[in-house]
Amino acid sequence: METDPEKNANDTTRVSSPSDVGAIRAEKKPWWHSITVMGSTFQIIVAAVLGIAIGVAVSTTVDEVPEACITILEIPGELWLRGLKASVLPLIATAMIIAVQRLKEETAGAGRKLGMYTVSYYVLTTILAIAHSTVMTALVWAPRMPTASQEALALDDEDDKAYADRAANTQVADVVVQIFESFVPANVVAALSENELLAVLTTAVVVGFLVQPGGSVLRAVAEVEQIVMKIITFLIKVAPVGVFFLIMPNLLKLDVAVIAESLGWLVAGSLTGMAIHVTVVTPLIYFAFTRRNPYSFF
Repeated sequence: METDPEKNANDTTRVSSPSDVGAIRAEKKPWWHSITVMGSTFQIIVAAVLGIAIGVAVSTTVDEVPEACITILEIPGELWLRGLKASVLPLIATAMIIAVQRLKEETAGAGRKLGMYTVSYYVLTTILAIAHSTVMTALVWAPRMPTASQEALALDDEDDKAYADRAANTQVADVVVQIFESFVPANVVAALSENELLAVLTTAVVVGFLVQPGGSVLRAVAEVEQIVMKIITFLIKVAPVGVFFLIMPNLLKLDVAVIAESLGWLVAGSLTGMAIHVTVVTPLIYFAFTRRNPYSFF
């Protein structure tokens, strides 16, 4: 039986290309493959369910769990959360600097109008999302949230009492001034150490706009971003452990019924707000600019 060498060569090239090999391997993955992937969504959900189940079972069967036991069980979750907090802000700052630098390069010529439209659309949709979420929270969700008891609201720490007294005497004008002052840090290092997100974002935007393209500063920022990404990748892989030890100890010391009711309304409010934004707000913006049916576009 004769064979066509050219045809066989083409077939070999087509099969042995990296994209085709990757596609073949992806097709052969079994349905349970995601279960074995460290830090996958499935593992995080399973960890959360186990934490809730064990926490509810223990809290409903044991009269009083020792405080020392709860404190020890909280250690893995608190360490994981501290690591996540320590990594997220540097990642946001470095990513913002690089993003602004790239946006500056892309909008230097013909892309300027596209950049303006992108930023304007982002700001507009963010303001609209905040507005309708605030209205829904005030009119629909807040009246349904359970009221905290006086015992839960009692302040034992002197610092908490002093903070509460200052907050009670704060005027609306003072809040407005604080909001604007939060955009510009008096000390950038202090803003980073105290997790002042708005101040860090403002600084990152300014640095990203002023930094020299291809310079040593930008290369250093890119290197820091890669380092932080590796750390966050590791934290994501151990996320099931962190989530389990965050949920389970808290259910041992809190009122499960109150938590379930509050969490239920919180989830309902979040899903409703996102549904309104996707099915009402965004289609209205699309129709305002295109005069076309947004739902047929979906």
